[in-house]
Amino acid sequence: MKLLEADLSYFNYLEKGFAGEKKFDNMIKEHISIEHIVLNDLLLEHNNTKFQIDSLLFLSNTIHFFEIKNNEGDYYIDNDLWYKSPKKEIKNPLHQLKRSTTLLRGLLQELRINTQIVEHLVFVNPEFHLYNASMYLPITYPTQLNRMMDKLNSLNN
Repeated sequence: MKLLEADLSYFNYLEKGFAGEKKFDNMIKEHISIEHIVLNDLLLEHNNTKFQIDSLLFLSNTIHFFEIKNNEGDYYIDNDLWYKSPKKEIKNPLHQLKRSTTLLRGLLQELRINTQIVEHLVFVNPEFHLYNASMYLPITYPTQLNRMMDKLNSLNN
């Protein structure tokens, strides 16, 4: 079937995002050797608000929440706004991560599940670069993925 230009663009965006999520899922399968449970591609609802989760990794008493991005190219942050170079504003993925984390925490509290949630914004595309980002943000860059997997493996919660 032939898609309209806007629909084709959106389809390609979704397909690229899915490819990034699959890449990350495969990394978890290949690298995490400690006892764990993984849940992928969740659509949840809390307080009449639907939210999507790319990947949850359960390690002992901690849930690691991963928001996966497959962006490529040069991006930068300016006053909490995100841009794709040269000057195209995009949605701030940290806001999406925080919103989903808050909703997940509320859902778990409603279910009387008391556990720590560690959030991660993970960029998997090796052609991605982000300028002006604080090193204290919960971001993992493509060059840090192997070290992140090693760190997760070393956790003995």
